[in-house]
Amino acid sequence: MEYKLRKAVRHWGNLLLRGCLITLVAFLIIGSLYAGLDPQDNLIHPGVRVGGIDLGGMSMERAYKELKYASEEVLERSELWVDFPESAVPLEPGNTKVTLDCGRAVWDAWTVGRFSRRDPELRLQPYLQLDEQYIRDQIDLYAEHYDTDVTAATVRMDGQKPDLEIENQDPNNKPQTLELTMGLPTTRLDREDALAQILAVYDSAFAAMEAGHYRVSGPFRVDILEEPEIPDLQAIYDQFYIAPADDSIDLENHCVIPGAWGYHFDMEKAQNQVNNAKFGETVYIPMVFQEPEIYGDKVYFRDVLGYCETQHTDDANRNNNLRRACESMNGVILQPGEVFSYNDTLGPRTKENGYLRAGAYSGWELVQSYGGGICQGSSTVYCAALYADMEIVHRKNHGFRVGYMEPGLDATVNWGGPDFQFRNSSHFPIKIAAEVSDGCVKVTILGTEDRDYYIEMETEVQWGSSGTYAKSYRCKYDKATGELISRELEARSNYAS
Repeated sequence: MEYKLRKAVRHWGNLLLRGCLITLVAFLIIGSLYAGLDPQDNLIHPGVRVGGIDLGGMSMERAYKELKYASEEVLERSELWVDFPESAVPLEPGNTKVTLDCGRAVWDAWTVGRFSRRDPELRLQPYLQLDEQYIRDQIDLYAEHYDTDVTAATVRMDGQKPDLEIENQDPNNKPQTLELTMGLPTTRLDREDALAQILAVYDSAFAAMEAGHYRVSGPFRVDILEEPEIPDLQAIYDQFYIAPADDSIDLENHCVIPGAWGYHFDMEKAQNQVNNAKFGETVYIPMVFQEPEIYGDKVYFRDVLGYCETQHTDDANRNNNLRRACESMNGVILQPGEVFSYNDTLGPRTKENGYLRAGAYSGWELVQSYGGGICQGSSTVYCAALYADMEIVHRKNHGFRVGYMEPGLDATVNWGGPDFQFRNSSHFPIKIAAEVSDGCVKVTILGTEDRDYYIEMETEVQWGSSGTYAKSYRCKYDKATGELISRELEARSNYAS
C-alpha cells in the first residue's frame, strides 16, 4: 500500500512539473513574439503619467530613475504643512516615513495599453507608503481647537453705569455696551476627512511643489453634535432695563421730586445682531438713554387749572388780531407771585407788529383801529384765570355788552390803559396756552393742581333803561362732595344801553 502511494505522488509531481515547464516556455515564446511585435519598442506608451510626471516614451529603467529622483526631491525631503487654526504644523518626511514604491508604479505605467486598460493618469496614492498613525496623532493633537463642548451664551456689561438722575444727567455721558457672547456647540473634528485631505495633497505632491503650495489649508469638516440654546434676548432686556421716572411734585413742601432717565437697548437691532451672529461670536449692543415724558418745567404744567373758550366772528382782520394776541400769550410762564400784564405781553398794536384795522370801542364810540377785537383775548384769559382761582390785579369791563361773553365776565384793554392783569397766586409756576381754532379763542392755564376744590362763576344781571348792571361771584365747590364751600363777590360791571 505504501508503495502504491509513493508511486502516485511521483506520477502527479511529474505531471505538475511538466505543466509548469510548458507554461514558462509558452510565456517566454509569447513574450518574445510580443516584444518583437511591440509598436512602442518596449517603452511606456505616450501620455502615461504618474502623479503628474509624464513617463510616456520612456524605458522602464529611465522612468524608474525619474520617479525616484522626484520622490527623493519632494516626498522624502520636503515638509507638508497643515494649517490648523492656531498654528501651521509641518509633517516632516522623517516622521511620516513617506516613500514611493517607484518599481510598482513604473510597472503599472508600462502595462497601460498592454496588459491593462488603466487611466493613463496614474495617481500617486496607491504607491505611497507612509506612517498614517503618526499623521492621525498629529490630527488628534490639534483637534482640541475644533472639539468643543456645548456652552451657554454669556452676558457682561462693559463700562461704568452713568448717573441716570435727571438733575445729574449729562448728555455727554457715554452709555455702556452690552457684550453678548454666543454659546458654543458640541463639535468634533472629522478626523477621517482631515486625513483624507492630507493624503490627497500627498497624492498631488509633485504638482503642488511645482505650484509652490505643498500644504493643506482646510477647511476641515467639523460635525456639530449639539447646538447651544438661543439667547433669550427678552430676558436679557428685562434684566438690564430701567424704566424712566418722571419728575413729580411734592405738594406738601411745594418742591420738585427729581425723576430719572430710562436705560435700555434697541431690541429690534439687537435681535438682528443675534440672528446673524456665529457660534462663539461676541455681539456688542449699545445701551441707550430713554427720555422721561415729564421733566424740567414740564412737571409743573400737567394739570389744567383753568380753561375758557369764546366764539369769534367771521371778520378776517379781527380774527388776524386775535391770532396775533394768542401767539403772544401762548407759552408765557409765570412764577409764583408773578403778575401777568396783557398789554405788556402783546405790546403796541401796530401794523409793524402784525395787527390789522378792525372794529374797536374808543370810549363810547366804535371805531376802526389796529388791533381791533383783541379784547376778546383779554376777556377769555380773564375767565380762564378766574377758573384757575388766580388773584385778579386789574380788570375793567367794556362800556357796552359784548356778544362773546356774559355780562360781568369780560375785560377791556387799550394800549396805554386800561390793562388786564392777574397774579399767579398758586404755589407753583403756571403756563398760558392760547390759540385760535375751530372758530373759537381758546385759553388754558396749566399748572400743578393742589386744590381740593374747583371754581364755578355765577353772575347776577339787572337790565334797565339806563343800562345793564352785573355782579360776578367766584364760587368754590368741594371736589369730593360737590358741596358749595364759599361764594364771594368777584366784580361789579356797568354797561350802557
